[in-house]
Amino acid sequence: MKWIHIVSMINIGIVCSYLSLLICHRKMNDLQKSLPNDLQKVYQKIRQKRLFYYLSGLLIAFIIALFYWKFNSHKPIYNRLSITCFLFLVIPIFTYKLIPIKTYFLEYVQDETVKHQWFRVYQCMKYNFTLFFLIGFIVSGILFQLFDQR
Repeated sequence: MKWIHIVSMINIGIVCSYLSLLICHRKMNDLQKSLPNDLQKVYQKIRQKRLFYYLSGLLIAFIIALFYWKFNSHKPIYNRLSITCFLFLVIPIFTYKLIPIKTYFLEYVQDETVKHQWFRVYQCMKYNFTLFFLIGFIVSGILFQLFDQR
């Protein structure tokens, strides 16, 4: 298997992971709407900060991708596109994970039932993210093997 196929498999796995988060998204929106106004404001503030971290990662990925395209114009377009997708999918995740998070929403929640419900949503997202990454990675690997043999 070529290295670029592995990069593509990682890309497909990450895209599947992001799509899997939609499964838990409705639960999260319902919970957020059921919060009192003060907690909704806290939640929105934390959400905006995390979105900023993610967008910062996208900006870093964009800058790196520009340099990559400038210095690798001789490589096939499929390789360049695969690496660019990889950068745009992976760098925001690392940026988000590496920037220290100072405020957690559950620190503000006093009701144990609400805490438990939010924790279940988090578990759902974490489980689906990992599971769908593996499914996307493995299925795309099988397809690459099948089509590579022809």
